[in-house]
Amino acid sequence: MSSPEVDSDFADVLLSFLTLPLGTIMKILEKHYGDETAPVIGSLNSLRKGLADLNDVHFWTKGGKLMLLNPISSLADECCKLKLNIDHDTQPAKYFTCEDLHCNWRGSSGVRMYYDTARCQCGKLMNRQIGIRESISEAPNNDHGVFAKITVSFAISDDLQVAPNVTGSIIQILRNFGITDIDGAEQISLTLGLNEIMDLLKGLLVSKTPLTDLILNKRQTDVKFESSTLKESTSNSKKMVIKAIVQKSTKKLLFAIAKENFIDFLFSLLTIPLGGVASLVGSNTCLGSVDNLYRSISNLNGEEYLKTKDMESMLLKPELPPMLKIPLLDIKEIEFEIGLEEALNILGASLTSTCALTNGLMIKRVLMKQPKEEQ
Repeated sequence: MSSPEVDSDFADVLLSFLTLPLGTIMKILEKHYGDETAPVIGSLNSLRKGLADLNDVHFWTKGGKLMLLNPISSLADECCKLKLNIDHDTQPAKYFTCEDLHCNWRGSSGVRMYYDTARCQCGKLMNRQIGIRESISEAPNNDHGVFAKITVSFAISDDLQVAPNVTGSIIQILRNFGITDIDGAEQISLTLGLNEIMDLLKGLLVSKTPLTDLILNKRQTDVKFESSTLKESTSNSKKMVIKAIVQKSTKKLLFAIAKENFIDFLFSLLTIPLGGVASLVGSNTCLGSVDNLYRSISNLNGEEYLKTKDMESMLLKPELPPMLKIPLLDIKEIEFEIGLEEALNILGASLTSTCALTNGLMIKRVLMKQPKEEQ
């Protein structure tokens, strides 16, 4: 299909996908499609389910678990202004401080939160809600969109590359997208509601042609993800140590024994915004059309087409808000040090593989380097 022209309202919704934390995306898709038909994205579904199934006693506070299950985008307040906000369960920002009016930490403990179950550094609950005055520098909405300027429109390719829609140069836009055969092309107008936007979000993650799938009502079946490129450890970053129990014959990790720092890391993956993931792995997520969307936004002149000059970095580098029947002889215990490269490998593998630790830790390569044991 040729490249559709979209206004700033649709562009805002599309750009908002980059601001959504991975855990929020999984929650939204599962709620909309149901557990049986929601797309399986690597190991993220099982990671979120494992988190949900953990007893509250394993967390410092109940609010800690709730925040991991319902991570909030740092641009959540902006997303609430979208013409169609798919994350409609997000609460308005609430701020809490220590319940003790005479707390010595009170001056530094007023933080942005969505739950009143966190504890102050003095040990008491931060459950006294306080008001925060809106920023007087916020631009009025009548002159600007949410992310894109309201006065501009965009052309979007089938694989979700976004480009400015320059009047009178539709042929050039098609050429820029690599489209040369336009025989029989026709222009149609579409009205997209919640169901269509949800299908587009799903297509963004699992399809190379999400717009065609949406318009022709094609359903993705037997989705196959490419494998992300893994890197050997070369840095001197801080390390986490885990013990991995692997099956030698299949070269797969069965389970790992880890301390709380590694568990914190795994659950924190759910809080990373999609744009942040693409930034961390060098726009090599191998997820559907995510990389195309990310790279095309980075190629836009943000000052000319986006609401503010720093909106580009906010979108591309969003901040974080504050055993089976297996022979015993086939089992081996290996100790791993988890540093920056390993952490990024696990992040990348979690997007495309249901064996994120086996692939992210390169178990097969590690076992091949191990000396053979006598039977």
